[in-house]
Amino acid sequence: MNIKQLSLAAGPLGYLACQLLDIPFEQRVVLGTAFWMLLWWFTEVLPLGITALLPLVLFGGTGILSNSELANAYANPLIYLFMGGFFLARGIERHNLHRRLALGILRHVGHRSHTVLGGVMLATFILSAWMSNTATAVMMLPLTLSLLSHLPGEKEAQNNLERRVLLGMAWGANLGGIGTLIGTPPNLVYAAFREETLGVTTTFVEWSTIAFPLSLVLLVIAFAVLSRKMPSVDLGDLEWPKPAPWTSGEVRVALIFSLTATLWMTRQWIEPFVTPYGWSLPDQVIGLAGALAMFAIRDRHGNPLLRWKDGRKIEWGILLLFGGGLSLAAAMQASGWLDALQSLSDHPLPAWVWIFAFTAIGVWTTELFSNMALVSGTLPIALAVASAQGLAFEQLALPLTIAASCAFMLPMATPPNAIVFSSGKITVPYMAGRGFWMNIWATLVIGLAFSLMGPTG
Repeated sequence: MNIKQLSLAAGPLGYLACQLLDIPFEQRVVLGTAFWMLLWWFTEVLPLGITALLPLVLFGGTGILSNSELANAYANPLIYLFMGGFFLARGIERHNLHRRLALGILRHVGHRSHTVLGGVMLATFILSAWMSNTATAVMMLPLTLSLLSHLPGEKEAQNNLERRVLLGMAWGANLGGIGTLIGTPPNLVYAAFREETLGVTTTFVEWSTIAFPLSLVLLVIAFAVLSRKMPSVDLGDLEWPKPAPWTSGEVRVALIFSLTATLWMTRQWIEPFVTPYGWSLPDQVIGLAGALAMFAIRDRHGNPLLRWKDGRKIEWGILLLFGGGLSLAAAMQASGWLDALQSLSDHPLPAWVWIFAFTAIGVWTTELFSNMALVSGTLPIALAVASAQGLAFEQLALPLTIAASCAFMLPMATPPNAIVFSSGKITVPYMAGRGFWMNIWATLVIGLAFSLMGPTG
């Protein structure tokens, strides 16, 4: 019997065992549900989105949360922001605009080994800030392999550069998602939890102001780690594929995406002009408007920029996972579990100790578990500890969330790591050896940044 088969049975058995504890009924149900969900999330015995439906059955059936409270969790506005981002990304993928953008960067990186490494990392980083890091890595891998297959020089030197560039591509994809609110699911898990429990909205600009500079610093460090002791050699005339002429679909998708991104970045200055007319511009409205435009606008041949058969391929399970995590947080609050957790963490310690502790949990635990499951399960603990220690929730939750995207050691830690590993060019010891030092740097940089930053709310 393997670990998944054991977990399949251990989840409901653990729930039943919790019902034997001498604590209030509501706390027994919530504790059992939390154990069941987290176990199935961490082991991925079922798709994450399916496991996220457990609160609808267990909290709805026991009355821990009302139907309206459950509905609010599964229809949080930030879920629709991510849905809009998914549709925009699908439109970009369908018209190969991401490939054009990547080639536009790569054709200008020069022909030195260091600039090629930096160019591949930068292109992947930029694309991953707006698209799924999986889709970005899938698109970048054949482009990069095509280039690397024509490298001059000895075989050993070629292999050395290949490993560094491919690993840089994976790391760039992981780090790019940190920079924007829609870049990777844990970012929106944090934002949704913060709004649900504290009533504080995390705007697109607010997130990027903090996270983008940090992700850029980590990208520079990642480049330094990978380029250390790498000979700077001239690779000759590199032949990147020449992009085809622009199509009408590409042009229109680019315009819609550019307008949507601009509105996300500038809405705080635009909103005062539309408020007198009864309008507001929350981030999810902007994202959904861009998505609707993708479906409604046609190219010059009369075909919609995005068809439903393309749109239905988005990660619906991730949207359900948001709802499951928010339901669990709401139930922990309603049942008194957050108050109980606060009493367990009321021994005062310096803020930097807690910040580094939650950063380390994010960096090192996500090597083995889904970063979405990790963040969803740990944010309630961060809230309880922060309240008990007199800290702002953001001081612990932000480093945890950002750190959860910093998995550099193992192939199974993130999809980009797995995609690069599948090329057969990188071994596990090589990835783990380089990734270990990057994990160390990520822990130090993120922990130090938030220790110096102080409260960010």
